[in-house]
Amino acid sequence: MHTTLKEEWDELENSKLGPLFRFTKLEFNWASKVAQIMLKAVTEPETVNTDEMKEFWRKLGVNEKLGPSIDELIAACKWAGEWSREDRLRLGFLAVYAGFIDAHKSSTPTRVALASQVMDLEKFENYPWGRVAFKTLIDSVKNADVSKPFGLEGFAEVLQVWVYYAMPRFGEENGDPRPNNPEPPLLAFNGIRGKRYVIGTMKKQVLFNHMVMVDRADVYPR
Repeated sequence: MHTTLKEEWDELENSKLGPLFRFTKLEFNWASKVAQIMLKAVTEPETVNTDEMKEFWRKLGVNEKLGPSIDELIAACKWAGEWSREDRLRLGFLAVYAGFIDAHKSSTPTRVALASQVMDLEKFENYPWGRVAFKTLIDSVKNADVSKPFGLEGFAEVLQVWVYYAMPRFGEENGDPRPNNPEPPLLAFNGIRGKRYVIGTMKKQVLFNHMVMVDRADVYPR
């Protein structure tokens, strides 16, 4: 996709969603064990249902009643080279939305009410995507059955980064930190280093950032 959007990539990286584009360059090493151990509502906007939206969905090869899946967006890259600059930017933004914010299975349609906001590029860029991503992730965590392998939806990698940030010694030993402590914290780690003894290392952690004691009933809210 980077090749398809090479003329727009710099602009996308410098947008308000830029950290997510830069995050893709890290080839972040996801460790599901970290998420399993460390286990504001957002009102969806009205679906954009204009002729322009329907035409763009037709270009994507997507049913206008659904949001594009990751697989459909990848496929669209094959014929997006001749699209207008605005449509190529839309494709890039939708890739971030589908891949990190909604982040279901690659074949699962995204939510059309949110995906269709891409028809207004400025509105899409300024939408509170952080809230959407975290709500999707937290809902997924709350519904996870930790007694068996499970997959998380939403921007699951940020949960792993949060663990490294909240438990700095664990982050230093297992998070494969990047040099010079880059900002934001999302870009400060490469993923996981030393997959053995992860549980033991985490249990030995004694130094925490921003630890707040809560009632036991609130530890695993439903």
